[in-house]
Amino acid sequence: MDDPSPAVRRSAVDVLTETVPPATGPALAAALRDPHSDVRCAAAASLHELVETLPAEPDLREGLAATLTEDDPVVRAAALDVLRALRVGDAELFADVLAAPATAVRVEAVRALVSVDAAEPLSQAAADPSREVRVTVAKALASA
Repeated sequence: MDDPSPAVRRSAVDVLTETVPPATGPALAAALRDPHSDVRCAAAASLHELVETLPAEPDLREGLAATLTEDDPVVRAAALDVLRALRVGDAELFADVLAAPATAVRVEAVRALVSVDAAEPLSQAAADPSREVRVTVAKALASA
């Protein structure tokens, strides 16, 4: 994962995804912060693919939480989705992302907030300027 070539780092993500050795989750979370977008996208896709098999280990949670301040909305949305699916995030962590400029990130934050029953931040998200975010809030509240 430290090779100077983005193609090699991207291949390393693929190998991790296929073999799933110990510490795959934290390694993929670290790859979400790679300077090259191809590597970040591959890591996001791999995390989505492996989410049901990855252990909810502290290093993975920390790595994913650290990516929530990244500029790349694909990275932020993927991190939120995995944090939610593994049930390792909390209302404060998810609510902090509601101000993200990307609608897809705010939608994932709403889904994550629903998973932890965070009513207060959800009520704030109901006034989001994006119709997609508001609809996600409404659907979540209707199914709760």
